[in-house]
Amino acid sequence: MEDKPAFVRTLANALVNQLASNGLSAEVSCEPIPGTRMYRFYVVSDGFAEMMNSERQSLVWRIVDQALQPADAIKISMILTLTHDELGESQASAEAV
Repeated sequence: MEDKPAFVRTLANALVNQLASNGLSAEVSCEPIPGTRMYRFYVVSDGFAEMMNSERQSLVWRIVDQALQPADAIKISMILTLTHDELGESQASAEAV
């Protein structure tokens, strides 16, 4: 993530650290949205398995609010919160299309 903007590195670190402090080991990756200054984030943790999607989203967006200024937070197009199994299923579906 060295070549990514500072806010991307800041958020990735905050997500990993804050989720860890809540007992969730997570991997964070992101990709730029072509033609924009926005980024899509993927947060993958098997600890999400027992959580509803709304709980996952609430948790990660609270971290965004703590870690970033609003001017940087609006550069996030979406944050996908997945388990490793869900990530595998979504990749298989995408490849089938």
